[in-house]
Amino acid sequence: MSDPRIGTELGGRYRLDEVIGRGGMATVYRARQWRIGQDVAVKVLHDRFASDPKALRMLRDEAAAVAQLAHPNVVDVFDVGETDDRIPFLAMEFLEGMTLDRYIAERGRLAPTRVVNLALQIARALSRAHDFDVVHRDVKPANIFICQSDDGEPVVKLVDFGIASLDGSASHEVAGSPPYMAPERFTDRSRSIARSDLYSLGIVLFEMATGDLPFHSETPAGYLLHHVETEAPALRLLAPGCPPQLDALIASLLAKEPDHRPADAHRVVAQLAALLPEKERRIRRVTVLSSIRRSMGPSPLDRWRHRALLYDEMAGVVHGESLPQSVDGNLAEFRGAVARLASLQKEAARLDQTMAEALETLQSDRVRIGHAVETLRRDLSAAREHQAGAEHARLYQSTLAQLIDLDMRSPDAPSEEGLELLQRATQAYGEWRAAFREAGDADLEFQLAALREQLERLERDAADARQGMARRLERVSAERRSVESRLVALSQELAVAFRPHPEAQPIFRKLRGA
Repeated sequence: MSDPRIGTELGGRYRLDEVIGRGGMATVYRARQWRIGQDVAVKVLHDRFASDPKALRMLRDEAAAVAQLAHPNVVDVFDVGETDDRIPFLAMEFLEGMTLDRYIAERGRLAPTRVVNLALQIARALSRAHDFDVVHRDVKPANIFICQSDDGEPVVKLVDFGIASLDGSASHEVAGSPPYMAPERFTDRSRSIARSDLYSLGIVLFEMATGDLPFHSETPAGYLLHHVETEAPALRLLAPGCPPQLDALIASLLAKEPDHRPADAHRVVAQLAALLPEKERRIRRVTVLSSIRRSMGPSPLDRWRHRALLYDEMAGVVHGESLPQSVDGNLAEFRGAVARLASLQKEAARLDQTMAEALETLQSDRVRIGHAVETLRRDLSAAREHQAGAEHARLYQSTLAQLIDLDMRSPDAPSEEGLELLQRATQAYGEWRAAFREAGDADLEFQLAALREQLERLERDAADARQGMARRLERVSAERRSVESRLVALSQELAVAFRPHPEAQPIFRKLRGA
């Protein structure tokens, strides 16, 4: 079934060329920014969600969540708008390649080095998202896109932040993909935590390393029971060549309790990076070949100009210099309309250029602030790990050692000393755990807050400016459509006037290709 939006233009900027994906809430199109000929992907909500506040909020949240991240391993979103019938859409970079689920299906179990390389890129994407309090909530191979870098190596792009949480809150609905959802996603629906994404990452790593999921079920309830109660199979049994460090990392990611998983995605990045040689750790970007602008052929303005020349040629052949008044008037209006169309296209190109420059400036600010936030978060992560492991850890470990020694000396005789040591060890462990949660440099937290406020201010200012320019561009686009409608009508009238004349027929044949 053909899509009625194919061939239409959105926001005065994007011409929809083909459907590349359909979901429960939206359709994704391959589109082109028609003035510059660059491919983009445009996600348009289905019509039935046009008045659904929840759906509208999710699309806005997705745009806000992704745009601020500005990371090589996260898909770029660069525009949000509405169709002529007020249906929201967002425009993002067009990716060439395949999803990770297809990548695994074609190759089966991946080599350990490839698993680590791809996992490192996914973890980097998650670390950037979590740095900005964005929890993806649907990490799975279908939402991980594999592109290609300049040297032919795979580049990961994390996509589809449609159900992401921006502030740690979550609806009471179970949203996500049951085979990849963390236990707490089923049992505590009122909150959304970053470590839930890490559990999902663990499932993805397991699938890459073995070619299969750790759990199988026919129902969401079955997956719930597996995630809550069943231990994942030991990776070393299913992938014997897997490095023990990777086996241990995946096991820690798949811990049933969030507190037993790595503290954050930065720790996962550090562990994965340690498994790769230096040259394999560098951040790769999608090859420039994926974003080369495609030729779009003659523009509408070019075709109308050509038609104007052909009609003038017909007038000369048929009437010479003695044009009927009606034909003369229509030709004059046709030329004027083409001139106005040229003026409108120039104005639209100027607005496009201004918007592109503003976006480039904003993107540079996002990248700069993103790097600063990543550095501070990494420092904070390391600080918390080291501070938490200092005094309280030593006290707990030494007290536990004393308790074990006492138990070995008197295994069958409980004593007051043993009870006291047990209480001290329990207290030290509790203080260690609390310190782990609370540790961190207050100055780092202050700097992070300041950077976030700076970015939010830049985003607000840019959004206001972009909306103003988008409204002007839409007015230009509306007038352009009106002018083109008038050109169509004039073209029909001129064709009717010239068609009865045989001498005009050769020119009509040229007109059919215009």
